[in-house]
Amino acid sequence: MLKKLELGLLVALGVTIGGCASQSQLPSTQNEKSFPPTELTTTSPQVSASELTSADFASVANGSADFGFDLIKTISDLEDYDDENIFISPMSISSAFGLAYAGSGTQTETEIAEVMNFDLPNDRIHRTLGTLQADVEDDQAGQIFDMANTIFVDQRLEIEDAYKRLVKENYGADEQKADMYNQPAKAVDIINLWVSEQTRGLIPQTLKLSDMNVQPNGKSYVASVMVNTAYLKADWKTKFSKSRTRVEAFQTPKGPVQIPMMRQVSGFSYYDGSGFSAVDLPYQNDTMVMTVLLPDAQKGAVRLAQGLNAKKLNKVFDRLEETEKSYQRVDLKLPKADLANDYELTPMLETMEMRTPFSIRADFNGRFNVEKLRALDPRYEGTKISKVIHKTVLKLDEETTEAAAVTAIVDDIIVVSGVRRPPPQAFHVDHDFVVVLRHRDSKAVLFAGVVNNPCPEDGC
Repeated sequence: MLKKLELGLLVALGVTIGGCASQSQLPSTQNEKSFPPTELTTTSPQVSASELTSADFASVANGSADFGFDLIKTISDLEDYDDENIFISPMSISSAFGLAYAGSGTQTETEIAEVMNFDLPNDRIHRTLGTLQADVEDDQAGQIFDMANTIFVDQRLEIEDAYKRLVKENYGADEQKADMYNQPAKAVDIINLWVSEQTRGLIPQTLKLSDMNVQPNGKSYVASVMVNTAYLKADWKTKFSKSRTRVEAFQTPKGPVQIPMMRQVSGFSYYDGSGFSAVDLPYQNDTMVMTVLLPDAQKGAVRLAQGLNAKKLNKVFDRLEETEKSYQRVDLKLPKADLANDYELTPMLETMEMRTPFSIRADFNGRFNVEKLRALDPRYEGTKISKVIHKTVLKLDEETTEAAAVTAIVDDIIVVSGVRRPPPQAFHVDHDFVVVLRHRDSKAVLFAGVVNNPCPEDGC
């Protein structure tokens, strides 16, 4: 009897790799694998971009933010979390799972939609996700935000035309061939090089050979790798002067550390909330902003993040936008930061009730032509997600702001026309904090996290 085979998917930065499973991973009975027929997302024509409404975009932006903070809570609840930094890109993960969601069916489709908060019908979800991704991208002087999607497919395989068309039209995802069966190491190099180029070298290695789930004798091999990358580089609108940076104590949950602290006194949007305060630091062209939420008490950032969702965040954002009309002078201290995170998200997503996509019962049959796969290898049984990898990097320093920083000192003047101004509002980020990088108009959360130690390695 022929051993049955599965193709799997893997998501890194949003990546998706497909691998085949040996018989020991298969169900004991055929009935476990049977599902009622369902309409795959690839069979639903997408409405045109002009037909999308503000409610569609709010659904996707808010759903992605809710997922992001649900994930942050899940990570912080892990036994081995141990007060580490958490930094993720909800938009990257949402876009990556948009690629996986397309072509899914039955319980697989349901669980992805529920965990990722894909609340729109199938004829709107991909167009809205893709259009929002295009809208938040920016490429101006002093401000860049790029997102990119692609699908690496084993050179022996072909993805369905309908699926290929859907992800190309909505996510800009092209199909790229790689010899994942015969030359998995070379395929890993090709994928890592593509990611490194998209992230401008910040993430040089996404996959390892072991991630490809390659086993001898053809019992396991990769079918496809779906990748999303997100890259941001932007100058501060109100710039720091390097000459004002001082090494000061930053209180981490494990004790004080010495960290370079940037400082300026300038006009910022400031909000004094319940148990925390917040400041908006806009980037060069005002379309994106970094919101820092500072808990009143040390060791309070995790609890603060665990209580956040899109609704609560939007209230904070709205209050900050209101105060923008009459900027408050703020004595701002912000630590330089240089941190990197590497997550294998599969167990977290399973904790969040996304289980079927990782199991032998997964249904991704809208991605590949089943008959062609079985003609290539009669052992083929199905497709599942084998691993979800998410890597992020956050750097805050004066490198991109230093060139124009000389004009920032003017905001330190205290006396104007002989009248003494009231003292500025102190906002000293000298202990753990929550950071949200967002797109201003859509309120889409591009990156978010809890910073417990801005310089966890060898300093900034």
